[in-house]
Amino acid sequence: RSGISWVRGCTDTTISAFSPEFPLRILAELDSNGATRERTGRKTPFCTVVTDLGSAHPTWFNKDVDKCFVPSDALYLAAKKRQLQDSQIVQYGLPIRQGFWANSESAHVAPEKVRKSLRRQLGLDENLPTVLIVGGGDGMGGIVEISKSLGVALG
Repeated sequence: RSGISWVRGCTDTTISAFSPEFPLRILAELDSNGATRERTGRKTPFCTVVTDLGSAHPTWFNKDVDKCFVPSDALYLAAKKRQLQDSQIVQYGLPIRQGFWANSESAHVAPEKVRKSLRRQLGLDENLPTVLIVGGGDGMGGIVEISKSLGVALG
């Protein structure tokens, strides 16, 4: 019941770190005025945004969501394996808010000028490609070996 009270107090946008199953049931109960927690009672649109690149827990892929945003081919296939339809899955890359890639000074400048300016600020050669190697919650590991191999491959 406290979860339902919390949802009622939210604005139009709710961000949940739960598996979609629980919020979907709560929304069904709210939308049906307490008549049911089954998916047929839900009227409020619901989407899931998966932010892991290579894998995600199967419970993130609930066939009752309206849309499921995934960042990679691997997670598109994972969503399909969990019975989501093509019309539900949106492969859009990782969601990155503008604050990560633009500041107030660069918001109205051509992307190439911004890129060159950022490269200068970071001490990078403006004419060489840059590779960013990251590891995250998937327990990727082996970043040192990956970096060395990439260095060898790129010369």
